[in-house]
Amino acid sequence: MIDFEASSDGQREIEDFGASREEWKEVESVVLKGLMRLAVHLVEAGVRFVGCQKVVHPLIKDYWRQEGVYVADRLSSLSLGPVRELTGGKIIGSLSPNLSSDSLGRLSSIRHTTVHG
Repeated sequence: MIDFEASSDGQREIEDFGASREEWKEVESVVLKGLMRLAVHLVEAGVRFVGCQKVVHPLIKDYWRQEGVYVADRLSSLSLGPVRELTGGKIIGSLSPNLSSDSLGRLSSIRHTTVHG
């Protein structure tokens, strides 16, 4: 389970820090590279489900889907508790790919059901 501390759209951060669009693009590139390193590390560690309280960057989400990782983003804080309980995973608030295996939870299976109506 992952809980990134910032959303991926960046608009609020631009306004908060008074950065220009050009400056933000440089920062976004660095952050995206860090996110991708973490995403690759999680795939290599055998992760097949990622739950996130914030929005997952579309490029990261696409990469994970291609690798067979189910991504559930925008989970409420109320949803995170039961998911953590079921999986034994921990919230990760860092982009560092140096995660210990005890931070990762376990699932025996997962089923995705879409309900319309």
